[in-house]
Amino acid sequence: MSGRYTSVAMNRRAFSLVELLTVMIIIALVISILVPALGRVRNVSRNTSSQALLTSASQACAQFTVDKQRQPGYFSPREMGSLDNATRGLTAMENVMLDLGGGIVGTGANRPANAPNAVAISPVNDTRRQVWVDVDEFTSSGKSYFKVPATSMLRDVGQVASEASHRDLPDLVDAFGVPMLAWAVDAGASDPIDAFDDFAKVSSAAQARIYWNSNAGFLSATAMGKNKNKNQATKSLIGEDNTSNIPTNLAGYLGSPANPVDSSRGTNPNNARDWLPATARGSLMFQYAGEDGIFLSKDDKGAKLSTNANTLYYGLTKTVLAGEDLASRFDDILVNAGS
Repeated sequence: MSGRYTSVAMNRRAFSLVELLTVMIIIALVISILVPALGRVRNVSRNTSSQALLTSASQACAQFTVDKQRQPGYFSPREMGSLDNATRGLTAMENVMLDLGGGIVGTGANRPANAPNAVAISPVNDTRRQVWVDVDEFTSSGKSYFKVPATSMLRDVGQVASEASHRDLPDLVDAFGVPMLAWAVDAGASDPIDAFDDFAKVSSAAQARIYWNSNAGFLSATAMGKNKNKNQATKSLIGEDNTSNIPTNLAGYLGSPANPVDSSRGTNPNNARDWLPATARGSLMFQYAGEDGIFLSKDDKGAKLSTNANTLYYGLTKTVLAGEDLASRFDDILVNAGS
């Protein structure tokens, strides 16, 4: 009996090298197909989650506005756009969350006696205009309009800020770990929009609708996000290294495509640079950077439309895209959270 079993075992044919390689190639092909597909599914899920978070934030803004008869944002757009805030680094979304989050425990120069761990927050170098915030109660206290999941609030995401307290303030981040931006319109700016810098300026030293300094803390960052790997300063069309084009690019993206300034004022209707927005898309806007984690990335399709490097003309919507919204050429998502 033992001899018969030995003979059978000896007659079994082993895998040849060619067969083994064929199996390995098939497995590798299956993996190469599945891994990108799984990545796309994961990114779709993260995009959906991020947009849902912004929608929830905008709904909280609407409720706050009804209750308080003003938009959320403890400090005014002009304070947020101040020359001080170019380096102090308080961001517009943090300012919104000061109202929505409910963590303010006092105001003025002196720390409240009953809040020993509170930190001072202000975009201006004036202790009379600072607020004291208990960061542990931020978005979780009973006064909160917007209770954010812990995974959507991160501290010290690479924000450029001379004030440590601003870096320690929890930031609202998307599902990819990148902070979200808010843009608040200065309602006190009433001059006609006759140039791009009437719509947007870097600082509020002179009035405009939008001030870049309100997000300087994020847009000056070279290592931002959960993994500190997003260089906004050099890779973004509205990053610090593109300062000369910031008024034009903010007007191109945040200007309402439905409300252009009449181009008959001696301008060329076929020239993208001769069109100006009459209004912003909303009085308060939230911006999500998309999958690439860069706000208005220089690598997005929209950035390739202009013949002028790194310039995002508002008029591209009419002159090149024939009415298609310029914003659709970027993976960023913009949500109108105001009136």
